[in-house]
Amino acid sequence: MAQLTQSVGTGSGGVGTSKVYITVEMFGDSMQSTLVHLPPIMSNANSPCAIETKNLSSGNNTITVPSTSGGFVFYPPDGNTATLTFKGITSGDTGISWGLEGTQVITFDASPDASIIINASATVTGCRFVWF
Repeated sequence: MAQLTQSVGTGSGGVGTSKVYITVEMFGDSMQSTLVHLPPIMSNANSPCAIETKNLSSGNNTITVPSTSGGFVFYPPDGNTATLTFKGITSGDTGISWGLEGTQVITFDASPDASIIINASATVTGCRFVWF
């Protein structure tokens, strides 16, 4: 489970501070529930603090990255059946396949690319992007 903490002085969508933490809960037949709290994976004092819902069409979808973003959390809608592939460029990049319903956390260097590409095998309605 990824925990995103955003502190914004002007409300949602303004410039503020974001810190991203990841907590992993493990449990099974032969073990007690165990929580692993990892240190913050990033902090951004100039975060765009934005949450967007986007629809992806079949094929390559260019997503504009906010210029002050330190990264994003991406999660497709429940019940998604389309294959999603994260790419850096439209041609010559086979990309990284994502789980159909899994949440993804991507962090950027100090100067993020202007855009990213998500290839979808079919139309996906209601993908969420949390820019931090």
